[in-house]
Amino acid sequence: MSSSAPLVRSAHAGDVAGIARIAAANGQPPRDSGRDPRRLTGRDRSADYLYWAEPAAAGGSGLVIEQDDEVIAAGAIRDGALPHLVVSGTADPAAALFAALSLSGTASARLCLPGPHPALGASLHAGFMIEDLAHYMSTTEGLMPTSDVPSPALA
Repeated sequence: MSSSAPLVRSAHAGDVAGIARIAAANGQPPRDSGRDPRRLTGRDRSADYLYWAEPAAAGGSGLVIEQDDEVIAAGAIRDGALPHLVVSGTADPAAALFAALSLSGTASARLCLPGPHPALGASLHAGFMIEDLAHYMSTTEGLMPTSDVPSPALA
């Protein structure tokens, strides 16, 4: 089974500001970046998050997205890219994604969204463009949550 995962970017990061206000994004040191994703998924991927969030000198950081004092998403951001973001099953994936992008500090951002991601339409409407297309293959349906922003290399 396969599903497509378009790589998208935006030159219009300001266009997502209204959606980003629904949730608050905060950076955290790369060494702490695996803590909150572990609480959301139950899996310890601290080494992966440290890799995604480094180097701090290039703007790399862990990130936590909160709404109503509850962690709804966590991930890593660096060099104008969102290499990975996990989203709680009860959260609005678009709000979590755009809140995370608000931390990038750049006018454009790179990320990989699964084709059925709930924020894909809003992202395209906000000025994101499909830059490339990859295929995700799995023998088990639902192995990769469609609300997450997976790392193309380390999903």
